[in-house]
Amino acid sequence: MWVHFESIQITMQPTYMSMYFPAQGLILAAGKILLGHPWFGLLCVTALMCAALCWMLQAWIPPSWALLGGVLAVLRIGLFSYWIDTYSGGGSVAALGGALVLGALPRFIRTARLRYSLLMALGLIVLALSRPFEGLLLCFPVGFVLMRWIFAGKHRPTAAFVFRRAALPLALIVAALAWLGYYDYRAFGNPLTLPYSVDRAQYAAAPYWIWQSPRPEPVYRHKALHDFYVDVELSYAKRLQHRLRLPF
Repeated sequence: MWVHFESIQITMQPTYMSMYFPAQGLILAAGKILLGHPWFGLLCVTALMCAALCWMLQAWIPPSWALLGGVLAVLRIGLFSYWIDTYSGGGSVAALGGALVLGALPRFIRTARLRYSLLMALGLIVLALSRPFEGLLLCFPVGFVLMRWIFAGKHRPTAAFVFRRAALPLALIVAALAWLGYYDYRAFGNPLTLPYSVDRAQYAAAPYWIWQSPRPEPVYRHKALHDFYVDVELSYAKRLQHRLRLPF
């Protein structure tokens, strides 16, 4: 008995994914879809960032000084910085998230209103989708202040009150992290594999930290990749190490 197997040809189509976290790409995509050009998305988020910085400062300093800080943010960052002039970095969206967290923190402690806990959660979500490592450093002091207020504050709330105010914000944060895990899974096959780590492992020659030795230079198939990762990144890291007189 003969069994005939037909040959099956499988064609794989490569896809290109950004090494950066998805917030900046979502902003640019929204600008492209809604307003016809990606830069308009960047313009809108930068304007929101400047407004959020002013709002954040109003929670810590007098209104006149907060307004001055907002104006300075518009003049220095909103008009004359690479945050508004380039698509790389995602500085505006990350700063927006940080301003929401730091602006909502003192307001929530003073009033314990749900809207401020939601704004804080929104800021944490924006940080998680844009600059999670820097955002994590911000979360440590913010979490410490909240825990101190909850457990040792002069007017500390009851456990039931904290649950009512924290349930919905925590649910939103968990949902956002779950979506980020799904994004990583669809892009890299593992929900815990970050795009940044994949890029650095495959292409980077510069060290992660300035005190580390340069990594072995990989084989680049395109000159543009070599120019960026070696001529730009690695050269800049070596110049910094030379200025710091590190033995590399």
